[in-house]
Amino acid sequence: MFIVHDVSLPPILIEMEEYRFKFGRKHIQCPYCLTNGKFKPYIDSLTEEQLPDKYGKCERVESCGTWVKPWEDGFTKIWFRERTHQGSYKNYVRAKPAPVYIPKETLLGTLCADRYVKNIFIQNLLENVSYPFEVEEIERVVSMYRIGTVSSGYMTGATTFPFTDIRGNVCAIQVKKFDHFNHTLGSPIPIHKLIQLFHKKKGTSIPDWLEAYLKQNKVFTCNFGEHLLRMYPNNPVGLVESPKTAIYATLYFGFPDDPSAKIWIAPGSRDWFNIDRVKVLQGRDVYVYPDLSKDGSTHQTWREKCWKFERLMPGTLFQVDNLLERNASMQARYAGHDIADVLIKLDPREFRKLQGVESSPIMIAEETILSVKDSPKPYNFSDPDWDLVYDPVDIEIHDTTKNQLYPNFVPGSWKSQIKELDAFFMTLPSLDVPFNFSPWISGSSIRYHLEANLEIARAQNGNPTYRPYLNRVIDLMRHLMANK
Repeated sequence: MFIVHDVSLPPILIEMEEYRFKFGRKHIQCPYCLTNGKFKPYIDSLTEEQLPDKYGKCERVESCGTWVKPWEDGFTKIWFRERTHQGSYKNYVRAKPAPVYIPKETLLGTLCADRYVKNIFIQNLLENVSYPFEVEEIERVVSMYRIGTVSSGYMTGATTFPFTDIRGNVCAIQVKKFDHFNHTLGSPIPIHKLIQLFHKKKGTSIPDWLEAYLKQNKVFTCNFGEHLLRMYPNNPVGLVESPKTAIYATLYFGFPDDPSAKIWIAPGSRDWFNIDRVKVLQGRDVYVYPDLSKDGSTHQTWREKCWKFERLMPGTLFQVDNLLERNASMQARYAGHDIADVLIKLDPREFRKLQGVESSPIMIAEETILSVKDSPKPYNFSDPDWDLVYDPVDIEIHDTTKNQLYPNFVPGSWKSQIKELDAFFMTLPSLDVPFNFSPWISGSSIRYHLEANLEIARAQNGNPTYRPYLNRVIDLMRHLMANK
């Protein structure tokens, strides 16, 4: 019998920047591939107006995937000017409605202890995986993440994953049904849709809270597991795509009792990994584990986002795991595997023993399960984006066993890049010139920036953990070249 402990959190105040232009909830015909119901248009979140149809994103990623952003061609400036007094945004004020959350009673309804015998996902972890988990471990992870069960209807046996923000508000609850291998069956559905369908079938009116809830533009506005940030304020964060993977990672890597252990969270979707969701991680060390994709686009997209997040969030370090991407077979890529598909094949007890001892458990996992693909291509220094070209030693992951985590680590492998940077800065008339091109180094001098970053990169030449220091100097060089 499961005992689900009350881990509700008191509301706390936190300042969060809101972006004005967001995707609308309704889909329309894609103006580019003409497919009905697949195009998400942008709306003005301040006025709730939809922008012209050309601005939005087609969800047919493989065949179309067109994504036109209104700020890239200057349209947003026109929009602001037309809708504000004398072109001034500050003179146009409209109160934003307060967000509506899922009531606590609805959440508690999914956590009834007698329902877990029907929960396919939980029962698989107890009985059907190669190395079943202890009941106590499952009980604890259920309580931590408030995992629940749907006990009736066509989703009987499905698992509920609540998305609870750092204030303790339940923003949304995702419902997923699994087979006996814990593979997802069909598409996930939010619980408010199930409640709406239930009342429609019964011919009854929906609750007042649901009526207000459905009027919102977005409901999945936080990460799965985000409430744990408040409970464990000093722990690093492991970020994966799906709630299922966050659960697996917690069971294998251990619970966050130790301040050095990771809190595992998930945005819930590849496209939901954005600044709105990561800004709550301000000041943390964040270790990012992208899912595989057949062309590597997920890894590359998330990696580029992490560089942008670091610029927007001073004091926050994002490190992207590269091991799966380097070693995955094509079969694993087409299947979209993630670290959960690697971990579940290993004995969790043996896995935990290996952490921080003689070798990396992830390395053992990849050697055991993944087939090695062709060697990655080296740097092409003539490439204008030479620092973005696939780097065989740039494995951005940190661990107490980092020497074992970097099998291809070559000391001094940034020699050519550092030489190029040195040559560029020697051409400048003075290094004591203040500059301002990013939030965290406003007013710094070039000399101070080089001493704070390039010298560290030089001392740790080739060490992937210190790659962000080199990237900051590269950004500075590009900024100076662009503004000569």
